[in-house]
Amino acid sequence: MSSIKNIEQLPKFFDDVKRMYGQERFGESKFIISLMSDLLPGAAELKRCIQMTYESGAMACVLEISKDSSSVQVFRNKSVHLMMDYSFMEEQTAASIIDAVIASVYPEIKPSISAEELYLLGESHYEKEEYVQAAARYREAAEQGDAEAQFRLGECYYDGTGVARDFGQAFYWFNKAAEKGHAMGQYKLGLCYEGGYGVGMDLELAEYWYSKAAENKNADADTKKEAQERLEEVRSNLGDWYYESGEDDDEDDDENYVQAVYWYRKAAEQGYAHAQYMLGECYYYGKGVDEDYDKAVYWYRKAAEQGDADAQYSLGHCYSEGLGVDEDEEEAFYWYNEAAEQDHVLAQYELGNCYSDGLGVDEDEEEAFYWYNEAAEQDLAGAQYKLGECYYWGHGVDEDYDKAVYWYRKAAEQGHDWAQYELGDCYYRGVGVAEDHAKAVYWYRKAAEQGHAWAQYTLGNCYYDGKGVDEDKEEAVYWYRKAAEQGHDWAQYKLGECYEYGYGVGKNLKLAEYWYSEACKAEDLLYNTNKKKAQEALHRVRSALGLH
Repeated sequence: MSSIKNIEQLPKFFDDVKRMYGQERFGESKFIISLMSDLLPGAAELKRCIQMTYESGAMACVLEISKDSSSVQVFRNKSVHLMMDYSFMEEQTAASIIDAVIASVYPEIKPSISAEELYLLGESHYEKEEYVQAAARYREAAEQGDAEAQFRLGECYYDGTGVARDFGQAFYWFNKAAEKGHAMGQYKLGLCYEGGYGVGMDLELAEYWYSKAAENKNADADTKKEAQERLEEVRSNLGDWYYESGEDDDEDDDENYVQAVYWYRKAAEQGYAHAQYMLGECYYYGKGVDEDYDKAVYWYRKAAEQGDADAQYSLGHCYSEGLGVDEDEEEAFYWYNEAAEQDHVLAQYELGNCYSDGLGVDEDEEEAFYWYNEAAEQDLAGAQYKLGECYYWGHGVDEDYDKAVYWYRKAAEQGHDWAQYELGDCYYRGVGVAEDHAKAVYWYRKAAEQGHAWAQYTLGNCYYDGKGVDEDKEEAVYWYRKAAEQGHDWAQYKLGECYEYGYGVGKNLKLAEYWYSEACKAEDLLYNTNKKKAQEALHRVRSALGLH
């Protein structure tokens, strides 16, 4: 369609309008302009325009122009809407007609439209999916200070609707709207600060603006609800940030934990489950607050009853150990089960232990195997070791040494000391894998270096006998001593023997007597195999020392 630069072009313009919209749509209507009795100079041109538009059969519209030129703009806006209402004409078309008429009478006046109407025009374009035009109108209104338009323009930039996506511009306009008290603008500004969209991430400012939106009296119910939900989460996230900073920062960890507790409590008191769980953790470990198992249990329970799996597991642990509550195996089992059903790996492992040992539930090796397997598949080393044990001994599943070795290895490679020891034992005896003493020594050493007493004793034997490693009695004594000092009675007996006969160490009957005596004190049946031999050796050494 042709544009209008002066009044002489109106007839051609109306012809274009009729071709575009159809003659039948405008033929019956009249274009009426009612003039005040005391028109300003230029009325003759306006009358000529009236005649031309009337004869062209254009749509009905009322344009009132008074002596006061400032009211021209007011009536101009009304006229545009009237023309649109009467004719279903596009806003740009109606505005072009009215602006041309006014410009012929008042050339010194640049037609304008109010911010509110520009916003409404933007909304009209948006509803018609004319997003470029909508964004342009929102911008005109926004630049005049209209908060709703500022918010809508921010949304256009945030989503890339009608304009190229630009988080910086989105943040700018959301901020403009938020500062005027626009609830959704405040909410979206919170989002920007939380996610670092168009501005540096700042959870405390996010919390500030979410709080503003949640408390905004003009906010609708949905906005308040969304803002409150984000407010709780960002407070919890602030707690997480300070808590993790406390873990990483040795110099200022106490203050970080105090801040973590502050934010967790704010969210926890609003019912946010993760914050309740973490507040329980703070009380359990005494981080940012005094250690208090009762309060830890209180907050664990709050979160657990909302279905938080971490809290359910921790509450189960408290019942298992009698921390903050009376020890109760059945309650421990209940909460472990609740968490395990949500795939909480530690709870699955503990549930396997409950079934394996009959804690709070009837002993059931098949159920134990099931839950160990669930946790092992999630790569929990302890469960992988237990699963290896199930296959090795045929507990809850058919005995299968190959699978036992497979799961021992999985756990051993994660550093699980018992799995390393058992894998070494499989290599030593050729169970589920080809016999290989060198590989046995490799895995025994891995476990021994972690302080595993059986591995230390067995590694000592390898050095003593030269199995998988060159014979070295001094090295044997070193590892026997490591195990003996942890109360391993077999190692105590062997160390006594080394001192009695001077194997790898200087002969010393007093030290031999000491270690034989320690070996004889063993009460655990697992460690009593050498007890008789130790008693005989103790009697022999004491006789040599003249102690009888």
